Amino acid sequence: MILYLDSSAILSLYLREGDRPNDVRAAISRASGLVSSPIALPEVRSGLARARYKDNPPRLSAGAYTRALTAFREDWPSFHQIGVNPELVDIAGDLAEAHRLRAYDAVHLASALRIQSRSNDDFGISTWDRELAAAAEAEGLSLAHEVTN
Repeated sequence: MILYLDSSAILSLYLREGDRPNDVRAAISRASGLVSSPIALPEVRSGLARARYKDNPPRLSAGAYTRALTAFREDWPSFHQIGVNPELVDIAGDLAEAHRLRAYDAVHLASALRIQSRSNDDFGISTWDRELAAAAEAEGLSLAHEVTN
C-alpha cells in the first residue's frame, strides 16, 4: 500500500498525544511507500514550534521540542514528495472550492489524488483533519485509519 500522509498525520508522530501516533504507525507499518507534499515540511515545523512556543502551557518542553524536530528532520527524507506545479495548484483550487477546504488541505488532497492515479498499488491517506478526510473519501480515496477527535 502507498500511504499519503498530510501534515496532521506526520505531526501526530512527534507530538505523541493520545492514540493518534499508534494509528499512524500502524498505517505506516502496512505501507510499501510513504508520500507527502513538500508543504508538509513547513507545516510540521510550524506545528512543532507552536506546541513549544505558542501553546500556553507549552505542549513540548525545550528538550522534547529539540528531540521532535531532530527526529522529523531525520525522517523527512523517507517521504517521496509529489511536486507542486501549476497544474496541481489549479486542481487544488478546484478541490478547495468543491469541498470548501483550506488551501493547504486542498494541495494535500490534489497531491494524494495525483499519486493514487499514477499507482497500481493499494492507496490510503492518513490525516486527522475531518474536512480533508471527508473530501478524500468523496473523491474516492481510502482512509488509512478512522479519523477521531
